Amino acid sequence: MSRTAVFLAAALVAACGESSTTPSDASPGVDGGGGSGEAGGGGDGSASMDTAAGDAAPAACVDVRACVNDCVDQACTRSCLDRGTPQARDLYEMLLACSARVCPTGDMNCRCENECWYPSECVELRDMCVDNGPDSFCDLCH
Repeated sequence: MSRTAVFLAAALVAACGESSTTPSDASPGVDGGGGSGEAGGGGDGSASMDTAAGDAAPAACVDVRACVNDCVDQACTRSCLDRGTPQARDLYEMLLACSARVCPTGDMNCRCENECWYPSECVELRDMCVDNGPDSFCDLCH
């Protein structure tokens, strides 16, 4: 599955509200264990997600973003989201919704322009998500 397809699948999950779970009804999801070394994870993301899905510490938005960025399927994306703190998931979903609104096809160039470069629609949400630090997704845009 392409990253665009994973992005669109994640956007659909966010739009349907599936990721706003409570601890009692949480399904396997996303955390930030994967991603680039900058965001705190294993280098290829999928392996990190598979080994840490159930026992990872709650993840910040930057970790969720890095993890999802390394995913190649919906199960990995779901796992990344589920491991985020409620605040991290909410912020990530707001960023995802902004990007999906501006770039409905999930086109990488469109996402780069609107999530990573000033001035743009979604860059402030991205800055909040990554706490003005490094961003493994935007690193791909340069």
